[in-house]
Amino acid sequence: MEKIAVVDYGMSNLHSVISALNAVSNDRQIIEVCQRAEDIDNADRVVFPGQGAAADCMKQIQACALVPVLKK
Repeated sequence: MEKIAVVDYGMSNLHSVISALNAVSNDRQIIEVCQRAEDIDNADRVVFPGQGAAADCMKQIQACALVPVLKK
């Protein structure tokens, strides 16, 4: 099964993202909300949800220590 990691850095509307992914996914995909770098790194695909306050989002991403894994 393919794992799709949805990055949870504490600032996005994850409910809407998960709903959209569930609407277009099939039985071969597992959609998982992830906060830990190792979970994101082990995913086949990564969804990085955004929102309008990019500067605030980057501060939160840095606080969660997710910059290295997201760059990878």
